[in-house]
Amino acid sequence: MLILDDVFAELDARRRERLAELVAPGEQVLVTAAVDDDVPHVLTGTRFTVSDGTVERV
Repeated sequence: MLILDDVFAELDARRRERLAELVAPGEQVLVTAAVDDDVPHVLTGTRFTVSDGTVERV
């Protein structure tokens, strides 16, 4: 399992895309982000939002 905790916020767009391409083939990758747009679209899978203690599937 690979966990990336808000790592994309610290990277420029080129590095975000490159990191996403590297981890996308992984079977268990958990990504957190404060800003949804920080997560490259190459990372597909189930997405959830958390707001006011409520978790919703997107």
